[in-house]
Amino acid sequence: MYDKDLTWTPEQEESLIQRILSLTNEQIMNLFEKVGIEYLEDEETIIKAIRKDKEDSSELDTLLSEADTKENLLKWISYYEKQ
Repeated sequence: MYDKDLTWTPEQEESLIQRILSLTNEQIMNLFEKVGIEYLEDEETIIKAIRKDKEDSSELDTLLSEADTKENLLKWISYYEKQ
């Protein structure tokens, strides 16, 4: 069974944020969808906020705290890094 506990160590969180920031805009938006997060804002607004605020982005906090599972988030980050 998958672990829904989305608690990350500070080191894990920093690493994940850097990995996500290295993805393309399209990959980041796809990542939100793949881990079960839907936004009411348009994609352009979300990406602009992420690129502007980087590590301080509330959108990235949402991604790390509201993904369906850790395993799924890590799987999709790894998948997009290989693209």
